[in-house]
Amino acid sequence: MIDIRAALALYAITDARPADELPQAVLLALRGGATMLQLRRKHTSDEEFLRLAREIKRVTDEHNIPLIINDRADIALQTGAAGVHLGPSDCGIAEARAMLGPQAVIGATARTLQQALAAEAAGADYLGSGAVFGTSTKLDATPMPLTLFREICNAVHLPVVAIGGIDRTNVARLRGCGMAGFAVVSGVFGGEDILQTTRELHSLAGRLLQPRPLLFDLFSTLVSTKKVEHGHDPLWFSQAEWEHHITTECYRRRATGLVTDHAEIIRDILASLGRKMSEAEQAEALHERLERFRDTLCDVEPSILSTLRELKARGHALCLVSNADATDSAHWKDSPLAPLFDEAVFSCDCGHAKPAPEIYLHAASLLGVSPEDCMFFGDNGQDELLGAKRLGMQTVQLRHFVSRDTAGADAVLNRFADILDHV
Repeated sequence: MIDIRAALALYAITDARPADELPQAVLLALRGGATMLQLRRKHTSDEEFLRLAREIKRVTDEHNIPLIINDRADIALQTGAAGVHLGPSDCGIAEARAMLGPQAVIGATARTLQQALAAEAAGADYLGSGAVFGTSTKLDATPMPLTLFREICNAVHLPVVAIGGIDRTNVARLRGCGMAGFAVVSGVFGGEDILQTTRELHSLAGRLLQPRPLLFDLFSTLVSTKKVEHGHDPLWFSQAEWEHHITTECYRRRATGLVTDHAEIIRDILASLGRKMSEAEQAEALHERLERFRDTLCDVEPSILSTLRELKARGHALCLVSNADATDSAHWKDSPLAPLFDEAVFSCDCGHAKPAPEIYLHAASLLGVSPEDCMFFGDNGQDELLGAKRLGMQTVQLRHFVSRDTAGADAVLNRFADILDHV
């Protein structure tokens, strides 16, 4: 039984090279990691097509790779191929199913949402959708907006493979569309080194098709720091005071865990602000500060929680990466956010604060991944996006709560829920 979704990861489709060269080209593509092969042969006699299909099937059988025949269900039947791929003008899906049987793999081209839904209803096993980029193999195929490709992937229960102009330079743009894999013609067979090119595409497929580790800032990204009224808080910072405070040695000591005692943190903050308070007032200020951060961490917008739950359901690992002192993070475990995260990295615990590379590296290490495999989301306070980007992470600025400069941002999202269409 063929695992269709796995087989579609790197779907190689033959080009129009001379028939005597094709078996060797296919052999190199399979050795490089192609997971399924489609024999496409236009303007060839039935006799020549059948002979070539049998020869190619011997190659695919040796590597235990499914062979799909383009257009011709009769050739698929005569050769014992795994299945057939049908375009809108080819024989119908029901007719091909009756000819090839229930175990055959039947793919269908879907260039519109209506075609995708119709093919699913007719009994197709997978869809090929595109052209997602400009392609030289079909001159009449105009590029499909990626928004439409994503809509098709989300609308059907079938695995969908992207096709059209895909190569090593642009395939990463398809990340997050919901595809099962990508089909490549010239991107595999058009180069001089088919083996190496396919190896590189196979490696890219392994990374692009896996759920990504997602790293999130906490304050002003997952929770608002303005939800609780600060007017009567003696430790309240104006924006100008805060921007100055985070540059001080006082803040660094707290943020990197050199000071963890709550009472000492209060004294350090008062010293930074140039304010004086009695011990009783300090105790009250500490109580208010702990309560304020508890309320902030526990009062999470439902849309943020539902978005994070959906990301978890899709298989993404989630990690918190926050600059916070021991008081800021004291009630993290009480937050409804905490159960949704696989790991939580607070600067006061790891001894490094964003944008220092060590805090991001620590988060990636906890998840068991490389930094370049991660995507970092933050409001961009303290240049956190630049810090993540320097390590090769893809960076996204979230403006759900605040709007800052976009230095270091690969993308900017205005609503938290927009993440679901981005990853």
